[in-house]
Amino acid sequence: MPCKNHIQNEKGITLLLVLVVLVVISVMGLSLMGLAASNVQMSSGERDNQSTYYIAEAGATQILSNVNRNVLTYYNTATNATDFFTKLENEVLQIGSHTNINSFEEVFGVTPKANVKIEKVPGHDTGNIRKYKLVSEGVVDNRKRTVESTFTLEWKNKSGSSLDLPDDLAVFSENKIHLNGLIDGNIATNSIDPGAINLEWAGFNPPNTFKGTVYLMPGASENIIERKQGMIGQEYTFKPYTKTPPKYELPKFPDFPMNPGTANLIVSNSNTTIGPEDMTYNRITVNGGRTLTINVGASNQTTKIRVRELSVTNNGNIVLQGQGKLELYVDHSMTVAGARINNTTPQTDERITIYFSGPSLTVGNNGQIGASLFADKTNITIEGSGGIQGHIITGGSTVTVRGTSNAGSLLFAPNATVTATGSGHIHGAVIGKTFIVEGGGKVTHTPIKKDTLKPFFPDTASQISVDMLLTNEPIREK
Repeated sequence: MPCKNHIQNEKGITLLLVLVVLVVISVMGLSLMGLAASNVQMSSGERDNQSTYYIAEAGATQILSNVNRNVLTYYNTATNATDFFTKLENEVLQIGSHTNINSFEEVFGVTPKANVKIEKVPGHDTGNIRKYKLVSEGVVDNRKRTVESTFTLEWKNKSGSSLDLPDDLAVFSENKIHLNGLIDGNIATNSIDPGAINLEWAGFNPPNTFKGTVYLMPGASENIIERKQGMIGQEYTFKPYTKTPPKYELPKFPDFPMNPGTANLIVSNSNTTIGPEDMTYNRITVNGGRTLTINVGASNQTTKIRVRELSVTNNGNIVLQGQGKLELYVDHSMTVAGARINNTTPQTDERITIYFSGPSLTVGNNGQIGASLFADKTNITIEGSGGIQGHIITGGSTVTVRGTSNAGSLLFAPNATVTATGSGHIHGAVIGKTFIVEGGGKVTHTPIKKDTLKPFFPDTASQISVDMLLTNEPIREK
């Protein structure tokens, strides 16, 4: 009985259970505290690691942004590719030198920093297109991560205008060239078809021999010239065209200023002077040996005149007074025969530009235009000892120079069949869809003053953007 009583005695069991529970809770608490401490340590490390990456990326972005801000300024002030790359590499890119960036905010008492270095990419460190490699190392406390990126800088040649015109080219045709006369200069066509350049006897035998270089576009061969049977020897040479084959397009024809006028200006009984203010007319007629003088004011002024019909005939003459410029806008018709527009000598006046929107234009009977002409969709004929001494730019389908007439400087007609025939003479350079020289016609290459093309083809530099000079690749971890 006494033993049985001891077994049934439950005194103290509660204390034992409490102690067991306390032990279990203590173990669990210690485990949770250890796990929490471990997680805090891991989170802190991950945070520092991720922060280090962001610091490296921020350093790369800051340097690339600096390049982006400065590249256009350095391009505009540079005169050539060497000047552009040398100054940019020394003053902005600081090739081979470390740039330390420590302007970041503190992170848990530690100041992050980025070490950035830019180097040239071998094999891409010369010429007008150059590649660079940027490496940025982010540092937070004792942790480091590195990112890298490559970027490309390109120098765009400043030609004085946006028209990429080879200096030594006399004739360029998008399609065929028919040679049955004299071309004194080099020629090229975008066509690579055999026989795209047709050489007739009159273009082979002296004195009408074609003497120059035939530029071969990629894919073309010497069979691009079709020679008549019996032609022995040659006066020309072949040369690969090393640039991208040109694709010439007509520049935008300008909107005419002001509204058409209703008044008529007749200069036939006495000489007349107008200007320098802008004016509009329905018709301007100058004839009978009289002179219309247009006062264009000071050198910083441009006088604009819009007229529906312009007729200068019978020894009439239009001349400028002053140092300014004249823009003459002709809507419907223009006749220049036996008369002159600002041409007392065989030279052109670069201050005058004529914009013409009529369907056709004939300059003949010794009529001379000493100005540049920009015609919208106009078919142009120069004949009978007539001449246009300035640039001729047209979107028409035909341009013909014949009958001891002449055209000077650039003849730009990318949509036209251009023909020099009947002793017609083109001085300068020709760009056309198809070109024909025959019947005593000839082309003599003379250098083009590219600055004079700016009214029609704006300066290259004025059209350059940062995206055209700088190309960035994504930033990636190294």
